[in-house]
Amino acid sequence: MENINANKNDLVQSITNKVLDLIIKEISKEDMKETIKTKIIHPLLYLVYCQLYPYIYAFIVIVLLMFLILIALLVGFILYLRR
Repeated sequence: MENINANKNDLVQSITNKVLDLIIKEISKEDMKETIKTKIIHPLLYLVYCQLYPYIYAFIVIVLLMFLILIALLVGFILYLRR
């Protein structure tokens, strides 16, 4: 019984290795790389950007406002020290 299970495991392992090798060879081709870029990666990045851009802009605005507040506080502190 163990021998049969070992043979099945060896068969599954060899088939899996062959399938993975074929997939890797296919993905390594230049035309396939270009297809993956144009049909998977670029649309995915565009969707992520569309979902995140309001938060990115809000973060930039908040950082700029914090910077302006810091400048105002420094100017006020300098004017306070000159008295």
